[in-house]
Amino acid sequence: RSGFVKATGNLDIFNKKQKEVAEQSDKTEKKVSTLDDVFKSLSPSALTAVAGITALVGTVKTLTSALGGAIDNYAHFEKLQMGLTTFFQDADKGKAKFEELRKLSNETTFGVDELTDSFTQLANVGVKVDTITGKLTMLGDLAQGDKAKFAELTSIYAKIQSTGKAGALQLQHIASRGIPIYDILKKIGVQGTATGADITKAFEKMTEEGGQFYNAMNNINETIEGKRGFISDYLKEMSVNFVEVTGLARS
Repeated sequence: RSGFVKATGNLDIFNKKQKEVAEQSDKTEKKVSTLDDVFKSLSPSALTAVAGITALVGTVKTLTSALGGAIDNYAHFEKLQMGLTTFFQDADKGKAKFEELRKLSNETTFGVDELTDSFTQLANVGVKVDTITGKLTMLGDLAQGDKAKFAELTSIYAKIQSTGKAGALQLQHIASRGIPIYDILKKIGVQGTATGADITKAFEKMTEEGGQFYNAMNNINETIEGKRGFISDYLKEMSVNFVEVTGLARS
């Protein structure tokens, strides 16, 4: 008897819940129907206005995102410049060098990030500051505009300059990147251990007019990868220019 009562009670609860679900479903359908009727009752001009507002909201969101990205880029550039200011311990010198690297970035496939990092590496191992921009162009030609290879060659070159000589493993790393370093060292009369100055002379010979890698950095500009990288860096530069001109970062 108690089992029958329990089963009957459960059935009543089930029926009650089923009724509640049905009632809620009816209310939802009525709301959807009402909203549909509202849109159907709108005049063409009202519908156009609604569409315009929707488009405007989308445009505002896009602009907000773009402005946020521009400010982020500006903040990143500002951070890079501050790093150079710290290195020189002079705000004017730091700004001047950063502008010089920005100019080089605009003329090559390399972003200002890669160039600033490479500049710092070379400066920290004692390479004369006023010669580094030329060294970056030299390394860029040897890398034929390839960003990964440029970073690798900069690191190898910096280590050689820090010790004043090139080890056998370092020469192998250079040669493995398609640079005929052994042949060039032989041509310039280097016997035995190559010094940092010897490596610089060999690199300069390969990248000067008539050399194998003369102006080679520009070759990648004609490839899809080069154009994509250039456009990406160019857009970043333009967004930073926009923030600078409008004073958006100071508002």
